Amino acid sequence: MINLFNLLPIGGLDGGRVADALHPALPAVGLVGGVGLAASGAIANPIFYLVLLSGAFQVGGQLFGFTPPPPAHYRLTTGPMIATALAYVACIGSLVAGMALNNVGRKSPRRLEAEERGEVLDRAPGHSGDGVYNDYFAEFTSDSEFDDSGGDDRWGG
Repeated sequence: MINLFNLLPIGGLDGGRVADALHPALPAVGLVGGVGLAASGAIANPIFYLVLLSGAFQVGGQLFGFTPPPPAHYRLTTGPMIATALAYVACIGSLVAGMALNNVGRKSPRRLEAEERGEVLDRAPGHSGDGVYNDYFAEFTSDSEFDDSGGDDRWGG
């Protein structure tokens, strides 16, 4: 996840440097996307706000002429620019695929404990049970070990 964060095309992050090399306007697009992520609550980390501030400083400096545009963009010819873009997209794709494959075959601690005891976990209604965390939600159904008040004695409820 942190590698994907680092590949966002914002400011001094690695993705921002790649965006600078590809086209001088791409960091502005990345900044707008980053502000959208922060505004929607998808990323609510104070460090991300500092990254956005850094990106805004960089984009604003280039926009108002305080800083020169990135020289790397002018050095790349079409072939290396396309290769850089493809490598950037391939890196992001491989990281997303790795995250998706990370939970394949993973079992939750509750499932492992039940398997050691030789038990079969009940599934929540409507769940096929093929997800990693589905057995966590099996406790919260009406036919579970809760009393009628809806409280759970283990948590003081």
